[in-house]
Formats: sequence, structure tokens, C-alpha cells
Amino acid sequence: MTESTSPKKGGIAATVVRVACLWVLAGALFKLFKGRPSDLPESVRSFFGSELMTFRIAIAAELCIVILCLLKPAWGWVPLVLLFLVFDVVLAPLVASGAESCGCFGSDVPITPLMMMSVDTVLLLAVLASRPWRMKRKKLQPLILLPLFAFATAAPFLKIQEGRLADPVDPTAPVDDGSPPSPVEGDNYLFETDSWSGSVLHDTDLARFIDADMVPFPSHVVLYRQTCEVCAEHLKELTLQPPADGNPIVLIRIVENGDTPENEVTKVKPDGATEFEIRALARGYGNTTPISFEIDDTLVIGEVTIHEH
Repeated sequence: MTESTSPKKGGIAATVVRVACLWVLAGALFKLFKGRPSDLPESVRSFFGSELMTFRIAIAAELCIVILCLLKPAWGWVPLVLLFLVFDVVLAPLVASGAESCGCFGSDVPITPLMMMSVDTVLLLAVLASRPWRMKRKKLQPLILLPLFAFATAAPFLKIQEGRLADPVDPTAPVDDGSPPSPVEGDNYLFETDSWSGSVLHDTDLARFIDADMVPFPSHVVLYRQTCEVCAEHLKELTLQPPADGNPIVLIRIVENGDTPENEVTKVKPDGATEFEIRALARGYGNTTPISFEIDDTLVIGEVTIHEH
């Protein structure tokens, strides 16, 4: 199943490729079992539509590249090198901005972008220095590889399933640990923002996460994360230039498990805003933030805007 290479021309290169791909495997497994879609850098977080879909595809791609590198390093070194280059391109702005963690191994294993970029670059250079193009390429043996690729692709979709709304509950009813019950079955959730426009707030899935009766109307609503730089800019703009119609502002914070007082970037907020919090889930919420919309005097939601990153 593995490459037969000349000790002089390919043996060292094959070993280097296999060792380098183990670093990718470690990151993929951490994301698969412990990570959250919001751990990905903002620049790529919604590359394939939703954060959840991007997260799944990223893990699947990394696992497939690892399989190819382990079994067929003479073929696998090319996507591995391209992957390390992509990593460096994504990490470079984070290094420049002084970000505390890149999220590559999930928020539970914080690694600075500089450290991650240094490791990725060293491994990239090591692979190239081993001259992997000298390895002898043999047939890919699709009967062996395709089932493994299928398993690697399916794994993040099976392990990280989209959460479903639980049966309606009273959000004020206590449970055994004293915290309010979760409205979601599962460890993550993707808000159905496409169905919000033109709907009454109480009829949307958002109303299952906040007390909709406490939302003033008409109003201007913003969903945000405290670690989101784009959210911070949007809230600053609202502070400096409130809505022209004078409607009150409602801020709904999506809480994440990695939130700390130190990593909050949304400290500037409009005065007098009505504030809500949506409780954290193990893998978080798969929507890009900030999300904003208007509610008219009949509680109907206007056009929903997901702001560009």
C-alpha cells in the first residue's frame, strides 16, 4: 500500500512527507473531536457558505491529504505543500494583527499564529528540501484509496452534525444544574437566517433562544460575537451614527465557550441598547456575524444583512 522508493532518491523524502503530514493530522483530529466552526480564522470561516460547512470541508480535506501522504507520499507531497502554503497565507494577517490564537487546533488548545506559521513553514521547507519530486510514482490503487477518502470525507459530517431545535421549553424553568435548558439538541446550531425576512420575530428560530416578548419594536437588531473584529467595527459605527429613524437598538450576543474578558473586542457599544445573550454550545453557532435587521411596529423582520468579512 505504500510507495516503493529508492533509498537514495526517495526514502528520506517519503519519511519527511509522512512526518510532516502528522502535524496536519493532529490539527484535523483536534478540530474533529473538540473544535468549533468559529475556531477558524475569520477570513476563511464562511468560505463554503456557512461556518459549519466550511469547518467540515476543511477537516475532510486535511484528512484526505494525510491519507494520501501516508500511503502514497510521491503523490501526496504536492497537496501537502499547497496546504502549508494556504496555511501561511491565512496566518500571515493574524500574525500581523497580533492575534492571540489561530484556532488551528481549536480554542481549547490556543496556539499563537506566529508559532503555528513557524511550524508550518519549517515543515514546508523540510518537505521541499527532501526533493520529493524525485520519488518514483506508482499507481494510486483507487480500490484502497477511495474507500479511505470516503470515510475521511464522511467523518466530519457524521461527527459534527447540525443541531436541531429541541421541543419547546420554558426558558425560565430550572434544571438540575440550575442553568436554563438548551433549546438545541446537539452541540452546534445554524440559525435559519434565510427565513427570517418577512417573518414575525416570534415565529423564527431566533425566538427560541431569547425572550422575544422583551424585544422592543420597532427596533434595529444586531447579532454579534465579542471576538469578532467586524462586529466591533459595526457596533462602533452604530455608536457614532445611530439609526436615522431613531428606533432603539437591540444587541444579541452569541456567547462562545472561549469568551474571556481579555479577548473581547466589542467594548464600544451604543448607549441604551437592549442586550440579550444566547448561551454557548459546545461547538458554537455556524453563522457569520454580525447579522443585522430591522423589526417594524408589527414585529415583522425586514431584510437580514450578514456583513462582509
